Amino acid sequence: MSLKNSYITAASTPEGNSYGFVSKHSTLLSNEEATSVYLGRPWRPYARTVFIHTAMGSHIHPAGWHNWNNEENEKTAFYAEYGVDVTQRVEWSKQLTEVEADLYTMENIFAGEDGQWIPNASAKFSCSFGLFYAVLVVVMFRFFGGGT
Repeated sequence: MSLKNSYITAASTPEGNSYGFVSKHSTLLSNEEATSVYLGRPWRPYARTVFIHTAMGSHIHPAGWHNWNNEENEKTAFYAEYGVDVTQRVEWSKQLTEVEADLYTMENIFAGEDGQWIPNASAKFSCSFGLFYAVLVVVMFRFFGGGT
């Protein structure tokens, strides 16, 4: 839940990674004070953030994405959406095709660059923030030495 005008993500995806932050079948909520919230901005170049079939309230800034005051980030960041209205988004963001959106599966996201690490496929994640936070937790766990 957004509590103030800010950014939902600040991705620091390593260059060459296929997946970064992923929000799928989620709902973005806010309190009354949050009236202009961006979907994301890059923490570093090559940030990757994708929202697929995500319900977004009026608190989401029409531009959607912010370059963090660095136009070079527009050349390296990958910000994409599918299943939402993107008519007012920044021109350097992407609208995924159905085929591209279908690639964002648990197996593909969690496979890692070596294709060896896949969580239990029977695991169910049911929270209002959807897959995004499940991915975040697992990626942090793996990045900080919890997974192989």
